[in-house]
Amino acid sequence: MSKLKVAEPKNGGGGLTTLQRLMVAWTSVAVLVGAAWLSLAQAGLAVEFQGIWPRTVPRCRCYPGESCWPSTADWTAFNKTIGGRLIATVPIGAVCHDTFPGVGYDAARCAEIQGLWPKAELHEETTHSVMAAFWSNNSCDPFTSRDSPCEVGSYVQFAVNAANADHYKKTIAFAAKNNIRLVIRNTGHDYMGKSTGAGGLALWTHNIKDRSIIDYKSSYYTGKAMKIGAGVSAGEAQETANAKGLLVVDGDCPTVGIAGGYTQGGGSTPLGSKFGLAADNVLEWEVVTADGRQLTATPTKNSDLYWALSGGGGGTYAAVLSMTVRLHKNMKTAGATLQFVDTTDAFWKVLADFLVNIPAVIKAGASIYWQVIPPAYTGLPGHLFNLPQLYFPGGNGKELEKLMKPTFDSLKKNGIQYAYTTKDYNNFQDAFSTLNPYQNITEINIGGRLIPKSLVSNKISATLLADSIKFITNTGGIFAGVSADVSKTPNVDNSANPEWRKSAFLAFYGIPYDRTNFATNLVSQQAVTNVLTPALEKLTPGGGAYLNEADPNQRNWQTVFYGPINYAKLFLIKKKYDPLGIFWGPTTVGSEAPVHIYSPCCSVVNMHSGLVFSLLLAGVSAGIVRERNPPTCRSAPGDPTWPSQANWNSLNSTVNGRLIATIPIGASCHTSFISPLTGQPVSTYNAAQCAALRNTWHFPETHIENPSSPMAYTATSNSCNPFSAASSSCTIGNHAVYAIDAVTTSDLQAGINFARQHNLRIVIKNTGHDYLGKSTGAHSLSLWTHNFKTKQVINNYVSATYSGAAIKLGAGVLGIEAFRFANEHNLVVVGGNCPTVGIAGGYAQGGGIGPLSSVKGLATEQVLAWEVITAAGDLVIADPSNNANLYWALRGGGGGTYGLVVSMTVKAYPDSYTASSVISVAQTATNIDAIYAGFKQWMVTELPKLVDEGIYVLWILNPTGFIVQARFAFGKHQAELDALMQPTLAILNGLNLSPEYFSFEAPSFLRAYEDSPGGQWNVSDFNTGGRLVPRSLVNSSNSSEVDALVSVFRHIGTQTLLTGVCFNVSSFVSYPDENAVNPYFRTSLFNVFLGIPTVYDSWQANLDSMNTITNDFLAGIAALTPNGGAYLNEADVQQPNWQSVFYGSHWTRLSAIKRQYDPNDAFYAPTAVGSERWEERQDGRLCRV
Repeated sequence: MSKLKVAEPKNGGGGLTTLQRLMVAWTSVAVLVGAAWLSLAQAGLAVEFQGIWPRTVPRCRCYPGESCWPSTADWTAFNKTIGGRLIATVPIGAVCHDTFPGVGYDAARCAEIQGLWPKAELHEETTHSVMAAFWSNNSCDPFTSRDSPCEVGSYVQFAVNAANADHYKKTIAFAAKNNIRLVIRNTGHDYMGKSTGAGGLALWTHNIKDRSIIDYKSSYYTGKAMKIGAGVSAGEAQETANAKGLLVVDGDCPTVGIAGGYTQGGGSTPLGSKFGLAADNVLEWEVVTADGRQLTATPTKNSDLYWALSGGGGGTYAAVLSMTVRLHKNMKTAGATLQFVDTTDAFWKVLADFLVNIPAVIKAGASIYWQVIPPAYTGLPGHLFNLPQLYFPGGNGKELEKLMKPTFDSLKKNGIQYAYTTKDYNNFQDAFSTLNPYQNITEINIGGRLIPKSLVSNKISATLLADSIKFITNTGGIFAGVSADVSKTPNVDNSANPEWRKSAFLAFYGIPYDRTNFATNLVSQQAVTNVLTPALEKLTPGGGAYLNEADPNQRNWQTVFYGPINYAKLFLIKKKYDPLGIFWGPTTVGSEAPVHIYSPCCSVVNMHSGLVFSLLLAGVSAGIVRERNPPTCRSAPGDPTWPSQANWNSLNSTVNGRLIATIPIGASCHTSFISPLTGQPVSTYNAAQCAALRNTWHFPETHIENPSSPMAYTATSNSCNPFSAASSSCTIGNHAVYAIDAVTTSDLQAGINFARQHNLRIVIKNTGHDYLGKSTGAHSLSLWTHNFKTKQVINNYVSATYSGAAIKLGAGVLGIEAFRFANEHNLVVVGGNCPTVGIAGGYAQGGGIGPLSSVKGLATEQVLAWEVITAAGDLVIADPSNNANLYWALRGGGGGTYGLVVSMTVKAYPDSYTASSVISVAQTATNIDAIYAGFKQWMVTELPKLVDEGIYVLWILNPTGFIVQARFAFGKHQAELDALMQPTLAILNGLNLSPEYFSFEAPSFLRAYEDSPGGQWNVSDFNTGGRLVPRSLVNSSNSSEVDALVSVFRHIGTQTLLTGVCFNVSSFVSYPDENAVNPYFRTSLFNVFLGIPTVYDSWQANLDSMNTITNDFLAGIAALTPNGGAYLNEADVQQPNWQSVFYGSHWTRLSAIKRQYDPNDAFYAPTAVGSERWEERQDGRLCRV
């Protein structure tokens, strides 16, 4: 039976410094305020800080067939409220099958649909069918056999043929009330899957056709304008304008809904070089918001919503009823075409010259549409260069020919024949209708990239680009370019991707869609993502893409589609106008919430998992239910493979009676505990123990002294909550079933061998000081290393890489124990900020930030040798000469996965005097602006200097104020530190913030550590997350980026705890990949660590908090740190793309080492290397994916 040790606070709570009392007070207030916010929210009352405690929203949208799905009577009643405008989906391909209820096979109609299928018009007149066949997910394919399945599948279930704002409001309200996925659909002219959705209700705007030309007058524009209804197509709008001798800025495809995702996403246009993007021409939007308000958004009214809608993507901030845009006088237009074919390298030389020619042509006001098509798709002997559309509004043919002369000269020089035509037209519409040919634009698996002018500014870089185009076309792709100069910034700012302003053209490329084999399209789309797109990304690092015409699986899409600064701002606007996420579409702002598909109702899908979206949809379409049966799962109680009691008794004998059957630490607060072995209740209630436990629950020591209790409350999955009612359920849940209280390596080897024999999940637990759930696990055997307390000084350690003092530390040695032992020998070692962390465990194995990191490096960089038990049960040494790969991986590649560490030997350094200081500013109702202004100035000008001086700096922003702790200045006297802190005080005093300052000097590092202002924090009472922030972002030259970062920090810090742990570890390795530490550490200035207080009497509140951290707080920071990383020990357990974020470029090598030393994944931990091959199911089972 487990024993409960009650840890008492040091000094009985007396003798606290001012700051210690402040921090204790903050923690208490935060917990109480969190509970108050929660109770208000549950009561349905308005709460000020809705970002922290949003109204409880179900984890999944409701799906047909589930009990939550509206009844037929519900749908009928809803239909009456909207005047009978509800349309149930009957797939247009149903006439090609016998398998859709109520629809028979019709050979003639089927043939007609097959013939029209490539045309966008067929799909645009339906409520459900999508232009890009990929997104239909083969649900009812007219090209499959007559007896093939035909189902609604990935199409919406119903659509409302909306005609006015009232229809919008009632549709949005019905979807929200019934937790149904809502899709905003105009024409379905959409490559990105935003116009459809399994189990969805579509708000179909296609028939709102109002349009009128008006005289518009405002502070930002006076002149002719057109008010355009949500369903008006580009061709219809242009026809109306043309009748009055005017122009409207529209797209290349006349069937596009001009007021929909086209303009809302930016709007590439053949008039771009003359009038900018479509979004640059918007004067106002008329919308209905997620809460049913009808608003007008202009540059002066609801200006943030106007800004977001004008380029920030469609279908996510609000539902558009109409938009009003500038009109321009029509003008004569020159048009031209150009084609040539060649089989030699001369083709690519000409292409490079054409690329260099582009900037001059578009600067003059022309726009170019061009393609490079390989012979496989044309039947021609060589590559085809096809330029079907060259528009020069306001120009003539002779001027156009002069602009194109460098290309013609290159063609002649390289001996390539070409066909060129030019004509002068009376107006733009005549040129457009003549030159814009019909093309099959629906059947392609696509990708896209904005190509900057800098890349085509000279022949050398243009040749590199031509080589990439050659690679794409020789690898099965087609390449197209849309060239326009939209660099002129509109007089009213908007949210169009800033990369547009630098671009020479939009690159649009892909692989033709295969009608006969859907699996081929999945492979093709993966090839676009993993083969074709990287060919352009390597030439355009940090670049962007047009969010309407891009790869739906684009990595880091937030940055690529929106730009990092814009995304952070857009994210906050999304949260303001749609805090509950009623509007959702793939790759739209706010869509990144990671959702696990437990049932078909989870139609919101994590697009950042690296999986092809259609693979997930395919599972939904096929009817995957809550539990799949993967080929192998670890054993669980009740399974035939679960060890018998005799087996457990034998193991207990082998480990000398040190096997402990888990009774959760919270069981003393419950009437009974349900044994996982017998299924029977065991009486456990003890009022005195329960009271003591509740008083000490937030102390890490409480969990450290227990073999199965993790420090992070959420890691228990609420299985035996000591704060719930005594009569409520207490089960083993996510705790280990048994634990070995190991004291010898033989104990650990016995446990590993036993687990292998019985197919058991192994958990490695040291202290349980763990935010990511690695120290516990359902149905597992825990190997508890907490009592490995070896401490040995080696005065003259000598190896090929180091000579000097060293200390050997057992796996269970705490940080404070290591510090005290080193101090006894006048030495110091690098450890963590929290004294109860097991220094040799996941802390050092995950990198290890600590008080001495800026002077000595990360903890893992101190490790000279590891003593490790492998998955095979062998005890080995890992150092630079023995098992070098394992040594490398354990130094920063994460704990609990490559092997079980028994001890580590680390460098030790001479001790020194250490100074410490703290600055605090109390927040009031009137000084918040000054606090964040002061924080910004300090962060940019002073913080880098402090860490470069080797000082361990900790800053805190929270609702009580701003704190700067120069917590450890190792080797510095108090006077030196005071002088270094004076500029910080000057900044704060200059803003009339009246900062409090305190400093002291200790004779040793240990004394400073134990007496440091701020004390040791309560670190277990928070739902947490983190992100590394690079120095390059915190730079005075990046004023807009810094402003955006501070804005995000303010959004967080005025609601909850936000901390920056600051360091400089750029110079402690001899070469970049010396160890497995996330490379992002080397360029980082601080690790942002944030937390929302745990609410012990509401499990749902904690789940909501975790989602807020992922989808709101950290998403805002991540948008400003594209391609960035996180400290894997202090990160978000729900982190999307965790492989790259936690491990960076080392992931591939670490994966190979994992397979080398643990090929069968004996060691598993969430987000550890190798864990991607497993899933933790709802019943707790660990199963192979």
